[in-house]
Amino acid sequence: ALNVLFGSRILPRAALRAAPGVARLLVASSPLVAAPAARAAAPAVFGGARAYGTRSVWNVRSGWAGIFFWFVLCTTVAGVMQEVVGPYVIFHE
Repeated sequence: ALNVLFGSRILPRAALRAAPGVARLLVASSPLVAAPAARAAAPAVFGGARAYGTRSVWNVRSGWAGIFFWFVLCTTVAGVMQEVVGPYVIFHE
């Protein structure tokens, strides 16, 4: 939501109308307002792909463990519960 407000300059324009002297200082020093202009001036790296840094979920051991837990282990347990335990153990006749 903040990117929409500051990126589209809705909030800075409203601030300029409300208090011209103070608003200019806030708008000029705000990194949220300066960031869209800096991104537009910066050249695209890797064909426009976003750089995610060195501590993303793919590069940290606990990240790999979390991905494995949620996408592999929990999915397998849910499938076994739905296809085997539910029909043959819980709702058997």
